[in-house]
Parts: sequence; C-alpha cells; structure tokens
Amino acid sequence: MATTTIRIPDDQYNEIQELANFHGMKVSDFMRDTLLERVEDENDYTAAIEVLNQHNESVPLEDVMREVFTEDEV
Repeated sequence: MATTTIRIPDDQYNEIQELANFHGMKVSDFMRDTLLERVEDENDYTAAIEVLNQHNESVPLEDVMREVFTEDEV
C-alpha cells in the first residue's frame, strides 16, 4: 500500500478536520475516501462521454432551432 504526504495550509487542514469529525472519521480516512470518490466521478464522466460519442450524432444548432421553434419564433 502506498503512502503519500501532502502539504496543506493550517486553515484548510482545520476545515478538513472539522468535516472529518462531523462524519465521525479520521482525517486520513476522510481524505482517502474523498479522493477515491473524485476518481470514481472522473471515471464515470469519461465513460459517459464515451457512450455519448458512440451512440449520438451531432446535430447542427440550426436544425435544433427549426425543430423546436416555428419560423415565426426564430
């Protein structure tokens, strides 16, 4: 298992510590879980973009506007 050291200004560390305490966690556990959630979110976003790119065609804005609005409204 890897260990990482980061430097955080005291005021920011205090905020993190307060959040960890609020959730009943140690700071190290809170930070690890938060980082891993971020990684998961980024992976989900990347996967979603890949799906969109595979299954959707681009539609010009003009076509969308014509479909949504009548000629009098555009």
